Amino acid sequence: DKTPEGYVRVQSKLEGYKFVVPDFWLLSKTAGNDAAYENPTDFQQNIFVAISGKTKFDSVLDIGTPEEVARDEEKKILDEFMSTRIGVKRESNIVSATQREGKNGMMYYDIAV
Repeated sequence: DKTPEGYVRVQSKLEGYKFVVPDFWLLSKTAGNDAAYENPTDFQQNIFVAISGKTKFDSVLDIGTPEEVARDEEKKILDEFMSTRIGVKRESNIVSATQREGKNGMMYYDIAV
């Protein structure tokens, strides 16, 4: 995989994810996220990876549809940002919520809010 010019690759072989972000985005620390980056010129643009541990569920399918999970995550994100930045109104949109099968045969949800 070639990294596009103007971007940097973020990868965790241990957790099994990789993505690219613009090279001027800043690493951000937010509660409970494995990786988080934000645009320093527009703090409404950000990306994060949240990894949940073992649960009582056998599959991601057990927690709802991709759209239902996206709505739940959107609410959590807005709640966190509203609590840490008093007086700043936050809005969001669900860009995409899809389901895919990984190389290991497990189902995954890819959500963009």
